[in-house]
Amino acid sequence: FAKTFRKVKVKDNSGKMLEAVVMEKLNTGPFIKLWDTLENTLKQFEKNLPYSKQISDVEYFAKHIKNPSYTKNWNDFIQFAKKQNSSLSGKIDEFNKMVEKLYKITPNPDIRKFNLGYDKNGILKALDI
Repeated sequence: FAKTFRKVKVKDNSGKMLEAVVMEKLNTGPFIKLWDTLENTLKQFEKNLPYSKQISDVEYFAKHIKNPSYTKNWNDFIQFAKKQNSSLSGKIDEFNKMVEKLYKITPNPDIRKFNLGYDKNGILKALDI
C-alpha cells in the first residue's frame, strides 16, 4: 500500500471539518496504460470463450476471480495476456500478485483502474482495499 505519513484535518465543500490522511504519491499513469492494455487483451481473449463465459471488463473480472466459475478463466487470461504482451509480462505478473495479496486482506477488494500506481522505485502499490 501507499505509505501514510500523518492525519490532517480538512474542510469539505460545506465547511465541515473532516479527518484525512497524507499519503505517498503514486504514479498512476503507467498502471492506467497497463490496465488499458489488459482491457484490449481481454477483448481478444473473450473471442475464445462461449458467450456465457465472457467478462465485461478487467475490473469486473478481477473482483470476481474467487468465484470458482471465474478462477480458471482468470489464470488462463493472465497467461494469454503475458503471451500477447511479452514485454509487459513482468508487470502483468506484478498486477496478478497484487490482486492475490488484496484478496488475502479482504474477500471483496476494491480493484480498479485508478486505485493502483507505482511508487518512486517502480513498485506497484494500492491506494485502497
